Amino acid sequence: ARLNTLLSNQARAKSVLGQPLCPAAPGAIATRSRPQLTSQIHEYLAAAPAEQIMAIIGGEGFGKSWAFAQSWLELESRPLALLVPATDLKPEAVPYGSVEGWLIERFIEQTGDIKTDDLRRRWEKRLTSWRDIPTGEVARFVICIDGLNQQPTLDWARFLNGLCAIVTELGGHLFVTSRQGYFDKSVKSALAVDIVTIQVPEWSDAELDEILVQQDVDPKSVSGATRASLKNPRLLGIACDLKARGSIIEFSELNAERLLFEHIRASEADGTSAETASQFSSRLAYHANQIL
Repeated sequence: ARLNTLLSNQARAKSVLGQPLCPAAPGAIATRSRPQLTSQIHEYLAAAPAEQIMAIIGGEGFGKSWAFAQSWLELESRPLALLVPATDLKPEAVPYGSVEGWLIERFIEQTGDIKTDDLRRRWEKRLTSWRDIPTGEVARFVICIDGLNQQPTLDWARFLNGLCAIVTELGGHLFVTSRQGYFDKSVKSALAVDIVTIQVPEWSDAELDEILVQQDVDPKSVSGATRASLKNPRLLGIACDLKARGSIIEFSELNAERLLFEHIRASEADGTSAETASQFSSRLAYHANQIL
C-alpha cells in the first residue's frame, strides 16, 4: 500500500525513492501504457521464482524505472514489492555477508512501519517460514534495485549474486534497472546467475505523433533534430512540462540543445545530476574559450 502511495505522489516519491517516480500521479503528459513492454515484465512478475535476474535496460531517459513501476501498478494481484534506489547502497557499507538483515530493514521501511526490535524479530520469523514452506506458482515478493549505473563504484556482481540466491530461496524475484552500456560493460559478464534482459526502447514514430497530437502539437511542425530528441521519453516529458508552464508556446521553439540543457536542469532538481546546470554552463564556456 505504501509503494502505491509513493508512486502516486511526486513529492513523496522524490523524498523516498530519490526521483519523482510517480506513474500514477497527474502530470503535463498523461502516463502512457506500453503494452508490449509491460507484458514482458508482467510475465516475470507473475511467474514462479527462479534463480535469475531480470535486467530492465535501455538508454538514458528511456523510462526504465517507470516501466517497472507502471507494470507493477497495472497488476490486478500485486506481490509485495521493494523498490530500492541504487544510490541508497553505499560502497563502504554494502551488506555482502548479511543480506537477510538488509532485506528486513528494507521491508520495514517500504511498508511504512517503525523500526523496533520486536518488528525485526517478526520479520525474521516470516523469512524463516518463507524458507521452510515450498514456493507456489507465483512469487511472494519482488525487489528491484533501481539505477545500477548511478553507483558505479559498487561491486554489483558480488552483491547481486548473493542477493539473488537469498531472494530465490525466500520465494521472490529480483529485478534491476540500468543504463545499457554500463550494465553490458561492468555488470553482466561478472554475474553468476541467469539474466533475463528486458529492453526499454524510445518512443516509436507512431507513438510520438500520437502524444504530440494529444498536446495540440502538429507533428509536422517539429524539425528533424528536435523530433529525434523528443523520442526520448524523459526529454518529451520535459518539453511538455515547459509548454504546460508557459516557458514555451510552441514546440517549434525547441531544439536539441535546449532540450539537453533542460534535461540537465531537471536532473539537478531531481538530485540525480553530478553537477548543477550553472556548473555545466561554466565548464562548457571554459572549453569553448580553450577551443577559440
